[in-house]
Amino acid sequence: MGRPPKRLNLLQGNLTKRQIEMREQGEKSMSVDAKMKKSKMVREDKEASKHFNRVVKMLGAVEMADGLCENVINRYCMLLAKMERLEQSTERTRAALDELEERKEEMDFPEYIKALMNLTASATAGERLGAKVRDQLLAIERENMMTLQGKLRAVPKKVEKPAEEGSGLDAYRSRWGMNSA
Repeated sequence: MGRPPKRLNLLQGNLTKRQIEMREQGEKSMSVDAKMKKSKMVREDKEASKHFNRVVKMLGAVEMADGLCENVINRYCMLLAKMERLEQSTERTRAALDELEERKEEMDFPEYIKALMNLTASATAGERLGAKVRDQLLAIERENMMTLQGKLRAVPKKVEKPAEEGSGLDAYRSRWGMNSA
């Protein structure tokens, strides 16, 4: 598989006016004029809203912040905020486990074991949920990049040569204005 094509504004080199025109038309046909909008859930979630602003700014820098990816980006930002909350919860659980270790001498052994099992189960459940959210984030990131690459791959890179009438001798004659006899 070759290198993915670059957007027209990133290309360097000698392109004919026709090639530039075709690339511009192709790029325009692959985007919509609608801007990305925050969903209601993202607007209500302060952290997700911050992520949305950051992601849209980055996508805007490469001229890819159009409305086609709006739902995916909203979902992605909600998952990022959820991941942050899960990490904070995991930190609190670890702190509780550390505190339990410090206080284990003050506790009855069965009471300590019960508390230890509860905290360990909570930490394990949090880690499992965190792994699922990370997998979802990764899937969205991969799909989003493939979508962007797909948009770029769909842009024609070369000028199509007009089909010549006939072939061989007929093509030669038609090119030079000779009538076939």
